[in-house]
Amino acid sequence: LQIGPEHVLASGSMPPGFPGVRIDGDLYWDGGCVSNTPLDGIFDAQPVKDTLVFMIDLFNPTGKEPEDLNEVRIRHKELMYISRSMHRIGDLKRRQKLMRALHHLLTLIPDQLKENTRLADIEKMASDSMFDVVQIIYNTPSYEVATRDAEFSKLSIRQRAEVGYSDMKKIVKERPWRDHQPGDGSDVFQFKGSTPTEMRDSGD
Repeated sequence: LQIGPEHVLASGSMPPGFPGVRIDGDLYWDGGCVSNTPLDGIFDAQPVKDTLVFMIDLFNPTGKEPEDLNEVRIRHKELMYISRSMHRIGDLKRRQKLMRALHHLLTLIPDQLKENTRLADIEKMASDSMFDVVQIIYNTPSYEVATRDAEFSKLSIRQRAEVGYSDMKKIVKERPWRDHQPGDGSDVFQFKGSTPTEMRDSGD
């Protein structure tokens, strides 16, 4: 697939602010409409091997009770996006557990049954690999607005980058994935990021 301007436009076509982009007769929208964290593509990658994924979630699954309409809109947006992440992680953990269980069962099959042609299909689904996810959740500051998913001002981008860099340094220093327990197929390490302090544009 050759990436053209139309693909770039489609990648930012988030409704209702932007219309979809038609490519070869089909209408495309921002991938965030389906998932902001497409773990499936990584999980299904070949060859299967031990994997450590750093997943950045810009929306918080927990939050205080909204007190006005703006906070209701913010909470609605957070729940709409984060729920997909949590469901995908749960689904992938179950798939990983099943793959490891199949791998174990294959080692118990008697030699006289190993010629069964259906075993080849089962072997393709089996794996003893590990798939760990480090989920870093952006801690939404109180002053952000409901339209922040389309807010890309210079100040906001700089602030988020600085907070993200600081959080990632802490996570890499702790490295909890080193303590992976034998037999575990998938672990999820969740970090709730630092709360940004309000910044004022210095004009530079």
